[in-house]
Amino acid sequence: MNQGNVNSSQSTVFTAESNYINWTSLLQNNETSERRKEEQVDKIGSLNDKERRYWLRSERIKRVCHNEGVVSNPTIFTISKKSLPVHLSKSVNLPVFVQEFDYIFFTAISLTEEYPVTSHFSLAPSFQTMGCFLNKVASSSLVSAFLLVRGLTPTLSSPHRFSGHLLPKSLEDFQFANQTFFKFMFVRHPMDRMLSCYLDKMVNSPHHSLPAFRNYVRNKAREIMIKRRQQHDTSSLLISDKPQLRSLLFVHESASLIWNRLKSKIIHSNLAELERGNDRVNYEAEKMKEKKLHRLHPDSIPSQPTKVNASLTKISATQIKPTFEEFLEFVLDTDLLGIGYDSHWVPFHRYCSPCSVPYHAIGKLETAADDFRYIWDKTGLGAQVPVPWINRKTVPSKSKITLEKKYYSFLPRELILRFYNAFRMDFELFDYNINDILVKAGHETLT
Repeated sequence: MNQGNVNSSQSTVFTAESNYINWTSLLQNNETSERRKEEQVDKIGSLNDKERRYWLRSERIKRVCHNEGVVSNPTIFTISKKSLPVHLSKSVNLPVFVQEFDYIFFTAISLTEEYPVTSHFSLAPSFQTMGCFLNKVASSSLVSAFLLVRGLTPTLSSPHRFSGHLLPKSLEDFQFANQTFFKFMFVRHPMDRMLSCYLDKMVNSPHHSLPAFRNYVRNKAREIMIKRRQQHDTSSLLISDKPQLRSLLFVHESASLIWNRLKSKIIHSNLAELERGNDRVNYEAEKMKEKKLHRLHPDSIPSQPTKVNASLTKISATQIKPTFEEFLEFVLDTDLLGIGYDSHWVPFHRYCSPCSVPYHAIGKLETAADDFRYIWDKTGLGAQVPVPWINRKTVPSKSKITLEKKYYSFLPRELILRFYNAFRMDFELFDYNINDILVKAGHETLT
């Protein structure tokens, strides 16, 4: 009995001590938290308006990275933007099940891992500056400026051809720059970037490889859309049969990997097919023209068969263009790793690793004039290279607003939401809102 009392007394003392330690620890944590808040308030108060903007953007990135539990992996050294180590494929998007208003669709989420890749960064050593330049986010202006700083004269048509001169030459070069250089990157609204990419690669650019790629994108997107309609038709079955659903989640063919692996084969086979098809069309058209001319002027038909005009074949090939909806369907089916054309739509966070690289300034295309000026003044680049974008309009023009409404209004709401889910980290990290696009598209916004 006495032994039991002793044990009980010891237990009571131990519990009291534990409670005391826990309360002390809690109070210390609260004091530390309050002190940090006070330090942040003091720091914000000591900053000017511009510095406050970039400090708040950096703090938001830290907060989102922490909340998402992002894991920073060791930096990968590569000497080319066109290739990535095989093991990086672990950072692919996985299809996930989403249901909204009794409608089922598949979307993608990003694994919370970052693999900084050295070939994604450009250096200006004489100015102690490093930048991560994303395609369709003022990258041509930035690459041109850095080339000039390095004593190289870029071509106006394609400065990216010489961007290899800007890359870190070794892992040690990158690590030194990451620890000591001023670091910055530029972003823009993810959907606006997609529209810019679409208009460039799917509509306007005359690059010789694009006609075949456009045809491939269109055909692939139509396959995806047919499969999606079939999934919608069997949605009730998928809801009631969760094991079957889970087995279907990982049946995910990556169009981007197919494209990257068989790029040259696709180009040549598609061009050959297009030319054969257009030859047949043009031949039949010429025959019809001959018959009509023969009825009107029998003597006007040449004795030799009419040859198909090769230039007409090329023109016809360029006219095969996917819609913006088809382009987005294709993009959402890719692995989003940033190889080849994919670098034009790779998520910002996947390419520039903002949870692993402590950027001093995050610029936005929407505030580009101010952001460029701040970075150029801060680094001293303005002493040698003019500030890019200084005369560009950051306020959308009426024509731009009209263009956006034209393309966004044809997008289904569920497609916009799937895009948002696939690029959600970019929206969260850089403080963008998908409701902006839903409004322009004339759809109901998210609450």
